Amino acid sequence: MIYATRVISFIGLVALAASAPLDQCGWGWSPGPLFIYPTACSQVCIESVLHIQWDLSIPGPPEHLTPDIPSALYLIQDAQLYANINPIASGFQLLGGLANFSVPYNITPGKYQLALFGDATMSLSHLFDFVFCEKEKDTP
Repeated sequence: MIYATRVISFIGLVALAASAPLDQCGWGWSPGPLFIYPTACSQVCIESVLHIQWDLSIPGPPEHLTPDIPSALYLIQDAQLYANINPIASGFQLLGGLANFSVPYNITPGKYQLALFGDATMSLSHLFDFVFCEKEKDTP
């Protein structure tokens, strides 16, 4: 019974912490740049290159960003990190405003989201779709 009470209490604390804005939790996180691409209407072909872009002018000028701190992008499906906890792209500079990701052939089609982390900022993209696309046939 004590174990169940502790588990329920822990779940409640996690839910409470998750519902609070990050900048009020004292962790030093601030909202990061807004994604330009992919958008909510984007359909990205499996086995293509996804060119990810974000806007550094929103939520404000990037004076608080440190140019030499590398960033990382994670792929999220169904509110969970896709496949494992390894980033799909890392080591790029947040101030660059873009990163590329080669979409593997074995990714499951469906709705996904990107999480961008860098220099005490975090951003989430809109939901977008990975879809199978017909390959163009070579014409003689």
